[in-house]
Amino acid sequence: MLTFAALALSARRDLGSGLLPTRLGPAVASPWLRSPLALAWRLQRGTLLAWTAGLVVFGVILGSVGESAVEVVEDNPQLKAVAEQLGGSSGLSDAYFAAVMGLLGLVASGYAIGAALRLRSEEANGRAEPVLAAAVSRARLAASHLTFALLGPAVVLGAAGLAAGLAYGLSAGDVGQEMARVLGAALVQLPAVWVLVGVAVALFGVLPRFMAFGGWAVLAACALIEEFGRPLQLNKRVLDLSPFAHVPKLPGGDVSAAPLLWLVLIVVALAAVGLLGFRRRDIL
Repeated sequence: MLTFAALALSARRDLGSGLLPTRLGPAVASPWLRSPLALAWRLQRGTLLAWTAGLVVFGVILGSVGESAVEVVEDNPQLKAVAEQLGGSSGLSDAYFAAVMGLLGLVASGYAIGAALRLRSEEANGRAEPVLAAAVSRARLAASHLTFALLGPAVVLGAAGLAAGLAYGLSAGDVGQEMARVLGAALVQLPAVWVLVGVAVALFGVLPRFMAFGGWAVLAACALIEEFGRPLQLNKRVLDLSPFAHVPKLPGGDVSAAPLLWLVLIVVALAAVGLLGFRRRDIL
């Protein structure tokens, strides 16, 4: 019956059209679409919310198994040595969260690079040129998407850190202290995440066709160095190539402002190269 009904309806409608008339869009744009930043929010909000929700779930899982993971590691001398290498030696729980927050930093870098790549996709698909034809500068267009590439990871990591700290605090019986410690360990990853965004932005301005490949390749290299560098006892110069190697191992580790400041300065320099290159090159 459904097949005959479909055939009967298809014989009555116009080719390429439906039975119901197409609704016209609003004559006036919404206030949320009247600036480059508002347009970027409209384009990026779904991805940001999805990543935030996913990392919150991931954080809850990592936090809830924290005590069990520490007990397993404590009973295995080899795992204990590896955990202390990855996260310091101030305590197994600190080493565990330093290691998993470093992992979350790498995961959040995936979101950050994807948010930066949205700028390239808008250009490659021909949607950036009409925006630039209006009273919008290239700097404003780039800054609108880079806002999400830089601030989005803070939202993602902050939510994951709060979720992990809350889950671990409930199991450990000290929510306030553990939540603050784990949240700090998550947010301290931001300067390293921003360095990867800076690399992507620099490629966007100078070599836009290689932006996607270069951004993901740098992230893959950092992941390999961080996860396998110390267990394989690679040279310190190789380990230092990853920006995550210069992030304090929190919680429990010593905090020095100098490495974080250098990472931020590198980000500023890379972003300046990318924005200057974008202003001078042709739209592709």
